[in-house]
Amino acid sequence: MRLVPVRLRGACSPMEPGGCGRLEWAVLDWNEPAITFYRNLGARPLEEWTVFRVAGPALHALADRF
Repeated sequence: MRLVPVRLRGACSPMEPGGCGRLEWAVLDWNEPAITFYRNLGARPLEEWTVFRVAGPALHALADRF
């Protein structure tokens, strides 16, 4: 048995009884093999979302504000 299906089964099994409506994850936009793999699972990209990140000096400045 391959590792990815085992991990997906582990991630999805708690959702079945509780009625969880979705599973989301991130993939780099240049990683075409992963994107193809995920599409083959039935996943679709969320085109309307943009990921934001604060790191380094900007993160420290943000922490100082609060």
